[in-house]
Amino acid sequence: MPSLAPLVPSVLLLGAAHLAGAVQVRQLYQFPEATFIENIAVRPNGHLLLNTFANASTYTLDPSAENPKAELIAQVPGITGLTGIAEVAHDVFAVTGGISDVANYAWEAGTAQTAIINFSKKCEKDGKPTVKTVAKGGNTTMLNGMTALPKHPHIVLHAGSKEGNVFRTNTATGAFDIAFQDEKLGFSADAPVPLGINGLHVRGDYLYFTNSAQLFFGRVKITDKGDRAGDIEEIARVETVPGGAAYDDFSLARDGTAYVGLHPHFLVKVAPDGKQTVLVDDSGDIVLAGPTSTALSKDEKTLYVVTGGTSEASGGKGQVVAVTL
Repeated sequence: MPSLAPLVPSVLLLGAAHLAGAVQVRQLYQFPEATFIENIAVRPNGHLLLNTFANASTYTLDPSAENPKAELIAQVPGITGLTGIAEVAHDVFAVTGGISDVANYAWEAGTAQTAIINFSKKCEKDGKPTVKTVAKGGNTTMLNGMTALPKHPHIVLHAGSKEGNVFRTNTATGAFDIAFQDEKLGFSADAPVPLGINGLHVRGDYLYFTNSAQLFFGRVKITDKGDRAGDIEEIARVETVPGGAAYDDFSLARDGTAYVGLHPHFLVKVAPDGKQTVLVDDSGDIVLAGPTSTALSKDEKTLYVVTGGTSEASGGKGQVVAVTL
């Protein structure tokens, strides 16, 4: 990703924002019952993996099917909710979870764990991927977004949304520690959203992340092992709207463009220079009910968006939406 220095963050004024007008939006699937989809990943075969926050389940969905349907593919024992997901080897994914405190968007202290869902190893009983817990992480009450380190993909970084930390897990050894912390990763007691750092992804020498409470998208230079190597830089900010606004998780294209879910109903594109464009708002036929995360297809022509179903009209039924770029 090209250097952004000197970096002056752009500010998105949602009340004055205009749609880009060049995307097509199609709802692939909506759960028939209340289901909070927290995160999404794309398998090498193009199928989607969906993590749910309230029932610790990972679903699979084939977006190319005539009538896509989410099917339960894996569950992590001993916990009730999942958050982050990252590919750590070919068709092998790390997921994080804990015992959910849904009302506070948190986990019970001490219940955090990281598990591996391995599609290259199938269970003899049902042919589904194997699931193995590889680490149990400290006293944190939330490991949110997750990303693998490019040169050491068995090591993942987690967004410590409640503590204002970047946590680190070695999925090969189970070692868990704090990579670094900063007040710009946290949130204040009076913040409208009780989550600091949320989504995160590594590109080049930088860790890119969103801070939901502090309303910015930023980056920080890191080492190959995930230690901090520079100052936190703000790339883009959003001004709040009635009812609140918050950046959630995102995806990064190969050219450095970020596609960010923005509560309550928006999808925003952030260019490498920080310029922001609203791709989806609440004026179309498909309204995003609390966009929680995005993922790009392998050819980067389609962006998949998942939601928590956090609107009265949706009835809590999370959506899977395809946006043609």
